[in-house]
Amino acid sequence: MPPATDRAQPGRDPLPIARLVYFLYFTGFGIYLPFINIYYNDIGLSGVEIGLINTLSPLVGMLSAPLWGILNDRYGKTRVLLAVAVVGSILAGWGIAAAGTFMVLVPVAALFSLFYSTISPMLDSNTLLLLGDQRERYGSIRLWGSVGYVLLTLVGGYLLERLGLSWLFPIFTLCMVALLISLMWYPTRRVEIGSTPRLFVTLWSLLRQPRWLVFIISVMLVWVSANGMHTFLGVYMADLGASQGLIGLTMAIGGAAEIPSMYYGSKLLKHLAAKKMIAISMFAYMLRMFCYAIMPSPEWAPAINLLNGVTFAFFWIGSVAYVNELAPDEIKATSQGLLLAVLNLAALISTTFAGWLYDTAGPANLFLILSASSLAALLIFSFGTIALRKNHTDKTVVNR
Repeated sequence: MPPATDRAQPGRDPLPIARLVYFLYFTGFGIYLPFINIYYNDIGLSGVEIGLINTLSPLVGMLSAPLWGILNDRYGKTRVLLAVAVVGSILAGWGIAAAGTFMVLVPVAALFSLFYSTISPMLDSNTLLLLGDQRERYGSIRLWGSVGYVLLTLVGGYLLERLGLSWLFPIFTLCMVALLISLMWYPTRRVEIGSTPRLFVTLWSLLRQPRWLVFIISVMLVWVSANGMHTFLGVYMADLGASQGLIGLTMAIGGAAEIPSMYYGSKLLKHLAAKKMIAISMFAYMLRMFCYAIMPSPEWAPAINLLNGVTFAFFWIGSVAYVNELAPDEIKATSQGLLLAVLNLAALISTTFAGWLYDTAGPANLFLILSASSLAALLIFSFGTIALRKNHTDKTVVNR
C-alpha cells in the first residue's frame, strides 16, 4: 500500500478542526437547502421551473464532483481546492440573489453547484484518510455537521420568517466566510499515487465491479426519492399553510434525529456493517415517504422527520463506508466524488419529474411514487447483494 502523506501539524490532534469544518459547512447547508426552493416559489417560479433549476444544477455536480476528486487525488491540494470552492459558492450565491428571472437563475444556480457540490466529498475522503485504521469513527466526526445543520435550520427559519426569505443569502455568506477562515488550520492527508493514467486504470477497475453496479443502481433509486422530498417537502408544507418557523423546526428536528446515529456510527457499523445500514435506510425512506403522502396537515411533518435519524444517517454512514471499502487507496477522493455524482444523477432524474408530478398529480401522489422508488431500491440492493454473495460462494466451492 502506498504511504500516506500527513500535513497535519506534528503532535496535534487533527480531528477537532475537522469537526469544526463540518459544523461550519453544514450551517451554510442548513440555511440554504431547506429554504432556497421556498425562495424560488416566493419569487413566482412554478413547480416545473423549480424542478428544472434543481435538475440542471445536479447535472453540473454530476460531472464536476468526480473531476474535483481526481484533481484532489492527483495533486493533493485539498485545502486550496476547498478554498476555491467556498469562494465560488459565495459569489454564485449572490448571483442567485441578484437574478430576477428563471432564465438568469438557471445558469447561476448551475455555477453554484459547480463549486458547492465538491465540498462534501472532499471533506469525507480527507476525514477517512485522517482516521486511518479507525474509519468507523467517521460518523462521530460527521455528526458535528448535523449539529450545524440543526442550528441553522431552527434559528434560520425564525429569522427568515421575520426578516424575509432574501436574508438567507447574507446568512449563508457569513457561514461560508467562517468556513473559509477555518480552512487555514484544516489538516489534510493524502495517498501518494503514480501517474494520471494509472489513476484512470484503477478507477475503471472499480466501475466494473458487480458490487459497485448493484450499489449504484439502488442508490440512484433511493436518492430519486430523497431528492424529491428535499426539493418539495418545504413547498408542500408552505402550500398547506405552514409558517417558515414550522418548516425550519421540521428540518431542524430531522437534523437533530441524525445526531445519535452519527455519534454511535462506529458501533452501528461494527454490529450491522455498511450493507445492512444501507438496506435499513432504504426501508425507512419508503416508510417516510408514505407518511408524508397521507399526512393530513403540516403539523405532522416534524414527527415524520424523526425518521431522518434512520433514513439519511444510516444511508450516509453506510454509503461512505461501503464506497471506501470498494475503492483502492489511491482513488479514495475520486470514489467519494463518484458517489456524489451518482446522487446528482438521481437528482437530475428526480427534480423535473417530481416538479411535473407536483403540478399535475398533487403532492400526496408524488410522495406515494417516491415511496415506491425507495421500495425498488431496497429490493434491488438486497437481492443483488444476496445473489452476488451466493455466486461468490459457488465459485469458491468450485475452485476447491
